[in-house]
Amino acid sequence: MRFKEAFLFLALLFFVGCESEKPTLQSISKGSASSKEAKEMHQNIDKNSYSELLPYLQDNSMIESRDNKGVLLIFGSNQCKYCDKLKSEILKSKALKNALKNDFSSYYINLSYQKTHLFFQNKLDTQMLGETYQIRSTPTLIFLNPKGEMIFKIVGFMGREKLEIALEFISENLNLDEEQIAEKLYNLYAQKSLL
Repeated sequence: MRFKEAFLFLALLFFVGCESEKPTLQSISKGSASSKEAKEMHQNIDKNSYSELLPYLQDNSMIESRDNKGVLLIFGSNQCKYCDKLKSEILKSKALKNALKNDFSSYYINLSYQKTHLFFQNKLDTQMLGETYQIRSTPTLIFLNPKGEMIFKIVGFMGREKLEIALEFISENLNLDEEQIAEKLYNLYAQKSLL
């Protein structure tokens, strides 16, 4: 019986807590600051998965064309060896890093995390953004013109040399449609014996 009483007393102390003062405006605002920090942390948790590319990318919380450039969405996910391989290829190539940073408004979207994106003035969560472009496997690269219209899609891993050619060509031909880009890229790859 004594054990039961001692246990109840300790449990009561635990729930009452050590602080005897009443909540103040300051302590309440600390709580809301914590929730703001938690929301911000949740919105940015995906960045750790592509931290090495951050210098070449825009913040994916607000996706838009900047300076009338084409938009490049790189869809990836955790535990995706080809996504890691793509990141590695980008880091090894000055041309790819320059293209991501200077020729496109570039964004990495990790489908393993859920967050809210302001996508050309529309709020979309990560899952809806992936569904919009029918992302079934990663990596997938989506190219948009400055108006936000899709002009080309690359599904799967693409080696450095082919990707350098694709980024350069697409950045200079944002007015073409998907079929025209595919045909011209095919011809460029054939000329360089990359097929």
